[in-house]
Amino acid sequence: MRIAMLLPVADHPATRAYALWTRSARDLSEALVQRGVEVTGVPIEDAGPLMPTYRSGVVGVESVLRLTHVFQKAGDFDLIHDMVGFAALPFAGFITTPVLSTVWFEMWKHAADMYQEMNQRVFYVAPSEQDRKAGLLYTETLPWGVPVRSAPFHAIADDHLVFLGALRPKAGVEEAIEVARHADRTLVLLGAVQDRVFFDRHVVPHLGEHLRHHEDPASPEADRLIGQSTGVVHVGGGAGMQQLALLDAMGRGTPILAIDDNHVDFLKDGETGFRHATAEAAATGVRELASLDRKVCRDRVLGERALMDMVDPLLALYDRVTCQARREEHRPWGYYVVLADEPDHKVKRLVVYPNKRLSLQRHRHRSEHWFLVEGEAMVVQDDEEVRMLPGQSIEIPKGCWHRIRNPGAQNLAIIEVQTGDYFGEDDIERKEDDFGRA
Repeated sequence: MRIAMLLPVADHPATRAYALWTRSARDLSEALVQRGVEVTGVPIEDAGPLMPTYRSGVVGVESVLRLTHVFQKAGDFDLIHDMVGFAALPFAGFITTPVLSTVWFEMWKHAADMYQEMNQRVFYVAPSEQDRKAGLLYTETLPWGVPVRSAPFHAIADDHLVFLGALRPKAGVEEAIEVARHADRTLVLLGAVQDRVFFDRHVVPHLGEHLRHHEDPASPEADRLIGQSTGVVHVGGGAGMQQLALLDAMGRGTPILAIDDNHVDFLKDGETGFRHATAEAAATGVRELASLDRKVCRDRVLGERALMDMVDPLLALYDRVTCQARREEHRPWGYYVVLADEPDHKVKRLVVYPNKRLSLQRHRHRSEHWFLVEGEAMVVQDDEEVRMLPGQSIEIPKGCWHRIRNPGAQNLAIIEVQTGDYFGEDDIERKEDDFGRA
């Protein structure tokens, strides 16, 4: 199998989570190579809003050129795996090679319309249940892991706490500082400053013996600070790449002190950390962290979210996507997938793009039954035009001139059941066609 893997890279990652995302993507591609997959790694730097920073919202020119080159050569690959976000999605509409896109919450929230627009053309995979979003058609949820086996285990901790979130407003920085202050513990903030005004106003005045800032979240010193910490102070939702930072910390033996978050599924209250509703309650619970067995934290990650355990499920996903893509037949108006092909019947799922229509045609050897699954359709039957809505069906007898048109702004999808004595694509007589095929 030949895979083009669009890899996120950053010389200076803003957060621990993004540093781990880039590291794990690289390690996973290397593991696939060891399993015999031909992987062409394409580094895409600072892929727009994937970089959790306010400095830039666009992908650099060099990265766009790399994307262009990869998609121009798409026929050389069996599959393109996009790990860099929405920047690659528009290219998928111009190729037949299947594109698989891992969609983190951070990616989706910055480009939800783009992801929904490409729903029918890209195979989406969620890296956790928390990252699944309504409106997207996911091929699978494949929990993302961390390289825990290469991370050193720290059975004994120092007294300090760490904060691994983004250093910007509404990311939990102030709550974490409050927890450490009430617990009389030193707190280390790990990551680049993303909002200088916020940092100068809410962090700098407190820097000193009990509050420190380490700017490089990918450094060996960051690894040490996390591994030897009493615990990670985590504030807020459980979706997004922040999961990687928490998993990595647990893999090193460090438990999680979560505030206002009931969605981190790998945090088992009383075993791998504690959940509290408020910062005040969390501050009183800091001492409880010392009672936890740090090896339990590591074993949970080893058992459930080790990066190398993703290889087999990912290979199976690649196989499934490429097999499904081979069944798809793309046309100027959209595409169809053959769901069943038997001697006495054939079943297809047809997707028609907005403002597109099929040719005015008829068949001599088969009749068809259409069931509208989604969207709105205008169907021509000889001299009559009928409007169809989801849940409605219509019969197309042999010899009837017919066509279907999508008048809406979203894709329409129908299930077509053919019956007769021959189902070949050459049993189509076209009378009119928008694409010059009549």
